[in-house]
Amino acid sequence: MSVVQAAEPNPLHHRRGEGAEFPESPPCIRHSASPSAISHSAFGIPHLAVTEARPGGSRALPTAAALLASLFLFGAPGRAEVTVQATVDRNVVGVNDPFVMTVVVSGAGMGVSDPRIPEITGLGFAAAGRSQNVSIVNGSMTQSVVFTYQVTATTPGRHVIPSVAITAGGKTYATDPIQVTASAGGAGTTAGAAAGPPPVKVVAEAGKRRVYVGEQVPLVVRFFNRAQLASQPSYSPPDTAGFLVEDLPGRNYQGSSQGVAYAVAELRYALFGTSPGNPVIGPAVVQATVAERDAADPFGMFFRRGRTFTLKTDPIPVVVLPLPDSGKPAGFRGAVGSFTVRSSVDRTSVEAGTPVTLTFEVTGRGLVRSLKEPEWPALPSARRYETVSDVNMKKTADAVAGTKTFRTVIVPQAPGKLAIPGISYPFFDPEARRYVAAKTAAIMLDVKPGKGGTSTAQAPGLPGKATESDIRFIKSRYDLAPVAEPLPLRPRFWALQALPALFLLAGLAVSFRRRVLLTDPAGVRAAGARRTAMKRLKTAGALAKTGKTAELHAAVHEALTRFLADRWRVSPSGLTLNAAEGRLREKGADEELLNRVRETWEQADLVRYAPMAASARDPGEVLSTAGRLIADLEKFA
Repeated sequence: MSVVQAAEPNPLHHRRGEGAEFPESPPCIRHSASPSAISHSAFGIPHLAVTEARPGGSRALPTAAALLASLFLFGAPGRAEVTVQATVDRNVVGVNDPFVMTVVVSGAGMGVSDPRIPEITGLGFAAAGRSQNVSIVNGSMTQSVVFTYQVTATTPGRHVIPSVAITAGGKTYATDPIQVTASAGGAGTTAGAAAGPPPVKVVAEAGKRRVYVGEQVPLVVRFFNRAQLASQPSYSPPDTAGFLVEDLPGRNYQGSSQGVAYAVAELRYALFGTSPGNPVIGPAVVQATVAERDAADPFGMFFRRGRTFTLKTDPIPVVVLPLPDSGKPAGFRGAVGSFTVRSSVDRTSVEAGTPVTLTFEVTGRGLVRSLKEPEWPALPSARRYETVSDVNMKKTADAVAGTKTFRTVIVPQAPGKLAIPGISYPFFDPEARRYVAAKTAAIMLDVKPGKGGTSTAQAPGLPGKATESDIRFIKSRYDLAPVAEPLPLRPRFWALQALPALFLLAGLAVSFRRRVLLTDPAGVRAAGARRTAMKRLKTAGALAKTGKTAELHAAVHEALTRFLADRWRVSPSGLTLNAAEGRLREKGADEELLNRVRETWEQADLVRYAPMAASARDPGEVLSTAGRLIADLEKFA
């Protein structure tokens, strides 16, 4: 911890950060020894406490409302000195193991700049949120601003976070340096820990490191966990460039590693090299958040803190060998694995011209999906049509297997015996390291003469030729009846012809409008920002008639902030007064306009969280002032 100057603790001080990624204890109101106290968060859920110390407990003071209004309207009598402190949640971390740095500015009013963090070799910073708090104790108002960062050490060793400079109230303050030690145990396949087995780790194993093209490489990724996780882990599979990948069934089980019991989640893949070379299986990445509970926190069982680990497996190099040229048979089409083949027909006795379905099946282990059709035998007395195929995969935990079926239609053209020779299907067996040619048995068809002694049938759905009614005679005489007026001469014809064009233009206009909304929704919001803001102010006019002061100012605040956010195409939840002033100043806004923005913004914030502090201004005047302000801001926003 680094402290510039200690600040007096606030008994009702709670922090509810905006956009924070690290959960904290929920706000709770505690009794104070001071006569009266109030605290509220400017960006979170407001809370109010007015208490009186009594031996038997506390009761509400009847004059608290008047005191509150006077404090907000006329200002606090005193203000605490500005203090700045920077802390980290731990000083010993692992490489790629994120930790949290918090910078707190206490006693400052408006105009607190963002911390200026220099470039630090070996450390990466990511903003995780900013929160602002206002508290009043014994008539003294103090404010604090909290900046949260997620820091990651990318290299092992001793790192120093130098002084962080912050400007508050026109003065610059700096924190003391913070020293952090990063160990290599926090990266790689395990989550870093000071001693003992890691709570989580990830390991990848390849069953083979030297294979032929098309041969399977079994890959297993195991995630070991022996801790309670705060959320579901995120997983990024390894980069498998140079391989075809088939997912295999995974499993969850209770196992052990180095004598320590773990819950294991296992993912399996089958990889097939596509070409000779030295491809590398990239690292698999798992991000897991381990739940951590503070025993001193009574709300820890409901709001758990977490420690996030980024786990990576080691790259796995693989050697993919080309298939040997020696012994490669004729008709080889790239099949690699271990297969058996079978052929069949749907009938063995047919009439000439009747289609017969010839089926060829390849069954075995390998990349069945990519198998090519066989080299069909020539059949001089029959016609063969196009081949269709389908695949039935059967994946186990260790391998890819299944059956690929090829079907073709043959049509015998002449009666007699038609012999379909055995079909050969050569493949390379990587286990035996040789080529094998599997072959089916021959099939004999008994072809009988067709009806009329000619072939009239054709394969279903396939082109054939008609043998009857081929000639259509030309008529030499015809009688035509007179017709009505030709359609092109009728006015209604042209009116109907114009309707499709009108519908087309309307459709194009709607399509263009929809495309604009989909491709640039922020631009659409920016173009209609003022119109939307005026609608919000008009809605707020109804609240003014019912005397709902807090709701009225909340509507004014929403109209102003959303107008600026829409014009600048940013999120309204992250737009602060300081950020708005800075952007307006960059665009050339004068101080008079900036003062009007600041007065409207702060007055709306004040009345939203303390309605009794509302001024006596007419609600209609508040709305008209906000409308004029938005109109004047349009050219700068």
